[in-house]
Amino acid sequence: MMKSCGIIAEYNPFHNGHLYQLKEARQQTNADVMIVVMSGDFVQRGAPAIISKHQRAQLAIDYGADLVIELPFFASVQSTDYFSRLAIALLGHLNVDYLSFGSEQAQFDYEQFAHYEARQQANIDAIVQQLLQDKRFAHYSYPKLMAYAYEQIFSVPIFQTPNHLLGISYARYNQQLESPMHLVPIARTSDHHQQTIKQALASGTAIRRAALKKQWDLVAKSVPPKTLALLQTQSLHHIEQLWPYLQSACITMSEQHMRHIYQMPSDYIHKIKQSALKSQSLTQWLANIKTKKYTQTRLQRLAMYLVMNETSEMMQEHFNDLYLKILGISPQGRQFLKQQTPKLPVVSNIRQQNERMIMFEQKWTALYQLSNHQTISFAKDYKPYISNKIKKEEC
Repeated sequence: MMKSCGIIAEYNPFHNGHLYQLKEARQQTNADVMIVVMSGDFVQRGAPAIISKHQRAQLAIDYGADLVIELPFFASVQSTDYFSRLAIALLGHLNVDYLSFGSEQAQFDYEQFAHYEARQQANIDAIVQQLLQDKRFAHYSYPKLMAYAYEQIFSVPIFQTPNHLLGISYARYNQQLESPMHLVPIARTSDHHQQTIKQALASGTAIRRAALKKQWDLVAKSVPPKTLALLQTQSLHHIEQLWPYLQSACITMSEQHMRHIYQMPSDYIHKIKQSALKSQSLTQWLANIKTKKYTQTRLQRLAMYLVMNETSEMMQEHFNDLYLKILGISPQGRQFLKQQTPKLPVVSNIRQQNERMIMFEQKWTALYQLSNHQTISFAKDYKPYISNKIKKEEC
């Protein structure tokens, strides 16, 4: 059997840090095949990816991945908890041996912590319920509330940095798999929230900011050549393009119906609608309604659910309808898939999907393209990028 290593990523866009991780993960695990579960056209913080999922998958395959599986919208535009659980589930169905991820605290023993956390779960739940009922913590966001609860239990600040938080979440759901993966954290060398490019290994945030300003001399320092070429030649996506769709949804949707939108805070509906009437941009709308409790990232995700009228009931149906959709594959990836018998359907073309899956995917593809003034086309949605090049020697 081929030895496999998984990575959960957004590649928004694929940069030098991602290339470094792919090489390090393959080297540290001696993996025969690198498998990436990658967000689709919309990413976790509730924004469109700067270039399409098909372009990002091709870059991943060209630079060392062997199989790219899409993390669909209902899993990718989510809080850390859901994002991690569903991504880990996809890798689990492929019987992956290792999971590699970047971390600001790579020396942390994630596997040991996950086991300890599981033993403390009843205590954690009790403390969280106490905090939820305590008016002193009413303004806390849920992540901040959880961080406070964990500090009470473990006596040290656990949730300090975003990738460390993801690593803990990956470990939590990994240890629940029938055959848990071995965890391989790799030290991050750039600040996740870095706003400007200062070195060859820069954050995705800094790279996107520079690319949207067409500061190509800076972008060239931090991305591989093929990524640079794509960024320079494509019409780049950004969240502000969604404002007309969000404003229309907020104004035309009744408050009664809004109550059914996924993760909609019922005490916030009137403010959301009024802000949509008064605001001139999505950025202004966010600034008008953002609070300590309702963070910008949570509200950006809520904006996505509003735009596409995603109700709680609909999202729950999606959770029960997981599938493995191939976005890109190499010869090693094809060989690996032949050895697997996953319980989930493996999707590579439109004939393999049921009608509900097709309709769900196509509405998000349409939004991604329309918001960028592109003609709607679903042709690439069911044609994975296929590489015939064996790349192990390069990585």
